[in-house]
Amino acid sequence: MNRVNVGGLMHQGRGDRLYLPSWTEITISAGIVSAAVLAFLFFIERFRVWQERPVDPEADPKKLPELSAVGATWLGVPVVANRTVYSLAFVGAAALGFALIQPQPASTRGIVPVPVHEARGADVLWIDGNLDGYGVAFPHADHEKREGGKKSCARCHHMNLPRDKASACAECHRDMYAPSDAFRHDWHAGPQGVALACVKCHAPGRPRSKETAKTCDQCHKDLVAEGAVIKVKQYQAPSYTEAMHRLCVGCHVERAAALNKPDMPRCAWCHKERRRFIDAPDVDFRGLRAPGSEVVLPPLPERK
Repeated sequence: MNRVNVGGLMHQGRGDRLYLPSWTEITISAGIVSAAVLAFLFFIERFRVWQERPVDPEADPKKLPELSAVGATWLGVPVVANRTVYSLAFVGAAALGFALIQPQPASTRGIVPVPVHEARGADVLWIDGNLDGYGVAFPHADHEKREGGKKSCARCHHMNLPRDKASACAECHRDMYAPSDAFRHDWHAGPQGVALACVKCHAPGRPRSKETAKTCDQCHKDLVAEGAVIKVKQYQAPSYTEAMHRLCVGCHVERAAALNKPDMPRCAWCHKERRRFIDAPDVDFRGLRAPGSEVVLPPLPERK
């Protein structure tokens, strides 16, 4: 290494010409390597460093096979026979293990429903649909003021439920990760709901389908909020996660270019903290500290 550093790299650092070793330097380097090879071969040939293993008499191919006194089965030479015994033991143990498994068919329930919890707060809403702590502290009052006051509510709250204004997102987007039926046909037509007759929505004498049905705003006159930007084409509401991300990220993408803030559409712009909450049915007040940094909240009202 010292020769390489001094004699090689030093000459390369000059930069004005290419260094080539002389024939004497090449001969000396080759001689050192050759001497090491000769010394290695000398010890191998004279001192029998690598000796041949003695031949196993049981592995002699000319020897006649001998049957085992126990199994009366010849499994081959000892090396092969041992492997065969171990393989048979493994196969037998695996078969026994599978035989002891209870005969329950593999099944899945598909997507597990994750009901959405409504946002909590006033001027600042804590939006955490599945209460896993990874929510968003949404400055609702600041957004409302920045967008033009009460008239801007329809930018997000684009539908009104009956006898309600600016209905919460969780009223229609009721599942965290799966689409929800915002129309709820069973509730409209079933006895557990309003039990409407089919002719109330479908034209009489025609097939009962989506094409022959009335639109919802024909009965619910104020269903679509005035000034709503989002146009509803079907009443299969997307998941809560998709709806919130599509609405917020879409708006942030537009504002990022106008305000020269390229980080606005990124996750960290909204998801800045984690809060752990618990819904406890036996607690009817706020602010009670649980072990650690958790906060116990009052129960949510049952959604019908």
